[in-house]
This record gives sequence, C-alpha cells and structure tokens, in this order.
Amino acid sequence: MKRWPTIPLSGAMFLITVATVSGLSVNAHSFTQHCSDHTIAVTLPSVGIDATIAGTLCWRGPLNSTRTVQILLHGGTYDRHYWEDAGQPWRYRYGSIATAAGFATFSMDRLGTGLSSHPPGDLVTPRANADAVYGVIEALKGGDIEDVHFERVMLVAHSLGSVVAVEVASDPASYPNAVDGIILTGFLHAVNITGFTALYESQQLGPNDAYPGDSVYGISSYFTSLDGWENRLDAFYLDKVNELGWPTVDYDVVMRDEAVKSTGTTGEAAVLGNPAVLFNPESTIDEIVGAIMEGEFFSSKSLGISVPVLVVMGQRDAAFCNVPTLPTDPFAADCSSAEALMAHEAPFYSPAACLQAVAIANAAHCLNLHTNVLVTDAAMLTWASLYVGANAGRPAPIACP
Repeated sequence: MKRWPTIPLSGAMFLITVATVSGLSVNAHSFTQHCSDHTIAVTLPSVGIDATIAGTLCWRGPLNSTRTVQILLHGGTYDRHYWEDAGQPWRYRYGSIATAAGFATFSMDRLGTGLSSHPPGDLVTPRANADAVYGVIEALKGGDIEDVHFERVMLVAHSLGSVVAVEVASDPASYPNAVDGIILTGFLHAVNITGFTALYESQQLGPNDAYPGDSVYGISSYFTSLDGWENRLDAFYLDKVNELGWPTVDYDVVMRDEAVKSTGTTGEAAVLGNPAVLFNPESTIDEIVGAIMEGEFFSSKSLGISVPVLVVMGQRDAAFCNVPTLPTDPFAADCSSAEALMAHEAPFYSPAACLQAVAIANAAHCLNLHTNVLVTDAAMLTWASLYVGANAGRPAPIACP
C-alpha cells in the first residue's frame, strides 16, 4: 500500500496512508457528496444587533444526528472559498476530504464576509463572530438545517477564524455545550513583529465598491489585500521550492485566491492591537509592538477550553514563527517541530484540552492552499477521527483525561 509520510503529533508518530485515516475508511467514491446552501438568522448580543450567516452543509451517505459536523471558519480577507478551491478536482478541498472521512461539514461565511451580513466593520469583532458561530451551532443542534439534530459539533478554524473558535470554546457560560473539539490553524499565542508588520502593509485600506463600510479610526472599517495576486502571494504563502526542488505554491491557486478574496474589518483587527496604530503608516515599530502586546495574541483566555485542541502551523508562517528569512524575534514562536510548538503553547491551555500540535514543513500561513495540503488534511482528519470521532453514536477512540 502506498504510504504518506508519518506526521508527528506532539511527539507521537501517527502513520497516515492514502486509503485510511486512523482506521477510518476514506473513499471519496463510496458516496456522492451532497451539499445544500443555508441562510441562518442569528442574534449578536455582544453588539446588540441581528444578522444572517450564509453557509453550505455537505455530507456523503445517510445524514443523521450521529454524524459529527465540522464548522469551517476561514481567516481574514477570505470567505468559505478558502476550504474548497473549485478549480481543483481533489487538492485544496478540505471540506470534500472531510466528508469522505465520514464527517459532515458546514462551511460558513463569517460575519462581514461573503453572503453573510455586513454590519459596520467596527461591530464585526471576534466576539460578535463568536455570537454568530454559536447561533449556527444552535441551528445545527436544533434541527433547523436539513431537519437533523446534530449531536456532536467541532470547529475547524484558520487564522482570525481560530481567534473566533477560541472565543467560543473558552466561554462555556456564554456558549454552553457548544463544541466537542477544535482545530486551530494559522494561530499561536505569539507574533513575529517583522512578519506581521509586512502582513499589515499588504492590506488595502479605504472603501471600495463591494464593501463601502463606514469610517472608524479615520479609515474605512472594511479592508482587503492590495490588488494583484503577487501581493496575495507575498502576504500568505511561501514562495519557493522545497528541499527536493518541488514548488510549494501553485500560482493558479493564488490567482483564484485573489479573484475570490473577501475582507477583514477594523473590529477584527482590534483583537490584534489598536487599529489606529497598526494601520497608521507613520507608526513606529515600538508603537506597533506596544499595540500588538495589548491584543489577543498573548491572552490566556484559552485556558478556559475544556475540549480537545489541535494546533496546526506551517513551519514558515512569518506572522507567528521565527523563520530563516527574517531576524529572530523574541515574541515569535519556534515552529520547527511539534515538540517546539507544544512547548510554546502548553502554558496557554489546561490539561482538559489534551493539546496536540502539528508542524507542517514547506508551508507558510495559508496551509490549505500550499501544494502539500494533503499532508495537512491527513494530519487534521487523523486527529479529528481519534479525539472527536466522526460518529457521535460512539465515544471518540481516544478520550481526554
């Protein structure tokens, strides 16, 4: 049987094969994938407004309450397209691979993106996003989608979506019985100041025809990356070949990424630090560092999470990690191995989180859009199958203590 490389999960080695993911049969041809689009009315108590969230539910085979559903949360300047590149039949399609592994998926446009509501951008905060996600969870569990009362829900998140996932999972008082596990990609309790400053400089500030927004902090409250796929490439990808001379990025994928890109908001950016400082081209590095240190990247709220957590990072994610192409940053993390990630992140999680970590070689921030994405997908689905389980009618194969 053809095998993929072994992937370290917190030091343990899990063997991943093309045909199986931790004993769970993966055969995309066993069942035709079915998908249905939905618009869900949600209430956002943190900002005092109502909104609608658009998303797509996908599954294979019979759909019933024992099917674990993964809610997919994209990052900033993306929408649900992040999880499914329609230009590819099998690669860059995490959602389709997850349904082949036995899960259902609900890929949603987060608040302020895609076909979901676009309130004033200063109201589109991580907390408001968390309110919206919890509304979706209640709809999934309450039988409002396809008349199925899903019993088990997990969050699979990227970047700013990971900030939202932490918000939901760490506050059981506000979001009771919300989720049974979370996967956090492209997010750490760290920051590479040089890399993050470059990321901010790649954003296009000011209103545009699609998202005029309103004005807060003296700028438009909606923003996106600078026009041109090369700017997208510089901001989110690793533009080089790996040790074997194979490309780590497909430029056609980056061009499609540029064509369907969405927005971020000042309300979301505030979690990273004061936008009036971060978006000001006259801000000094010391001012930017001070603003970021006051943001959420160093918050300990994740200690409140009591469900299993997997952290997945590209080893060359310049927003959070120390990388060879940038000066060493004392605020950045060592992403060179699962063990190094665990050492950095463990103080921010309780033992109840059963924290695991994966470091993906030859990948930067947008893990789902690098050429080795199938390695990332396999690691994520192996963990999800072991620590959450695709069948809510049975306990997860590995129980957290």
